[in-house]
Amino acid sequence: MKRYIFFNALLILCFTCTNPFNTRDVEQPDRQINQNINDNSLFIYDSVLTYFRYAINTKSLEKYMACFIDTSLTPGIKYRFIPDYNLHLSDFENWELSDERNYMNKVLYSTEQQLQKIELTYLDEISYEPLSTDWIDSLQTNFFQYRLLVRSNNMNDLYTGKARIKLIKNINSQWAIYFWEDTAIAGNDSSWSLLKARNR
Repeated sequence: MKRYIFFNALLILCFTCTNPFNTRDVEQPDRQINQNINDNSLFIYDSVLTYFRYAINTKSLEKYMACFIDTSLTPGIKYRFIPDYNLHLSDFENWELSDERNYMNKVLYSTEQQLQKIELTYLDEISYEPLSTDWIDSLQTNFFQYRLLVRSNNMNDLYTGKARIKLIKNINSQWAIYFWEDTAIAGNDSSWSLLKARNR
């Protein structure tokens, strides 16, 4: 009887499994990461920049802007962008969150460029250290190297540089970017600041 059950089970297995010795397809890294990314990522400080990268790579302007502070939820704090010093600082005079939205909107949705791909990669491990304040939760990253590829019908531009980000926790306990410092790498002046200056 036991032998009969064993052989029946073996036959069922053979007919229901096309190849029991094949391994399953490896899931793509981007898909693995994206499954774990949602708006709750902003409640965890070291997930904000993962969400930020995801927003860019998926061409989502709204998710991109969600990574920055809402000044109504962070009283007394203003957003600040420090561009690469090799560029004309006048191009960034009074740079505000509206400028972040405008330049990214132009990059993502310009009908002239017909964007095919935008991809942000972090080339360094990002670490965080607390900023000494008595009344807010705030953190600062190390300077980390990035690579930003922007590909469209009429350009294939690569922007590289180093960035340092400061994050703050708002009154809803979400973390957001309130300070962004960008600098070019020696021998390469095509930093992220250049993309912003071109599309302000």
